[in-house]
Formats: sequence, C-alpha cells, structure tokens
Amino acid sequence: MGWEERGSCLNIFRMTNRGRILETFRNYEAKDLLRK
Repeated sequence: MGWEERGSCLNIFRMTNRGRILETFRNYEAKDLLRK
C-alpha cells in the first residue's frame, strides 16, 4: 500500500464520516421541528 492509496482511503473515510454527521444532524433538526 503506497502513500497515495492510504491518503485516498483517509479522504474517503473523512467524506463518509462527514456525511453521517450531517445526516444525524438533519435527523435531530427534523425531530425538533416535529416536536414544535
């Protein structure tokens, strides 16, 4: 595994992580809106 491959893997992991955080954040917002 070269440095370039490792870097791309980390980038993909960060992107998927960011997507999950955004999804959970949106879910919390939706729940708060439904409560009001």
